[in-house]
Formats: sequence, structure tokens, C-alpha cells
Amino acid sequence: ARINANGGPYAGLDRYQARKRILGDLKNQGLLEKTQPYRHAVGGCQRCKTPIEPRLSVQWFCRMNDPRNSLARPAIDVVVQDVDFSQVVAFSELEVVGVVRG
Repeated sequence: ARINANGGPYAGLDRYQARKRILGDLKNQGLLEKTQPYRHAVGGCQRCKTPIEPRLSVQWFCRMNDPRNSLARPAIDVVVQDVDFSQVVAFSELEVVGVVRG
């Protein structure tokens, strides 16, 4: 994986090269207090074992029970009215509605 155009002077560098260069730049500018090893769990690709790094993205949220515009109410109504719970083995009606309501 390479640093994209938003990476400024590190754009185009391999992520590992970029990390080393960033540490060097911070050290040269007197902005690095210390480095130390830190053990943590990083997910990896099942096939090739390369690390899977999180990708930052914009967070968004939906208010499900807003009285002015409830997103949950239509879903709950469909579950209650249209699901034949005699055929559902794993869930009771209350469990399904509870899941939809959150």
C-alpha cells in the first residue's frame, strides 16, 4: 500500500517507508519525544498474511426513533404485520421487533 496524494511529501511512498521517514522528520524537527515497541493485534489477510490496516472514513449516524421522521417505525410495522412467526424457529416476534427497534 502506498500513501496517496493527500500525504504531501510522503505521497507515493510505501507505507513502511513513509513511517520511517515521518519518524525521521519528527526527530529532526525536535518533535519526537520517544519511540518504544508496542504490541497490539493487527488483522491480516487470510491468504497472503499482509496486515489489514483500518481506513479512516467520515462517520455518520441515523436517529432511528426521531418522532418527526422515524426510520425504525416502518421496519417494525412490516415485521409485525408481514412475518409469519409460525415458520421462524430461531426468533420470537418480540425478539425480532426488539432487534429492529435496537
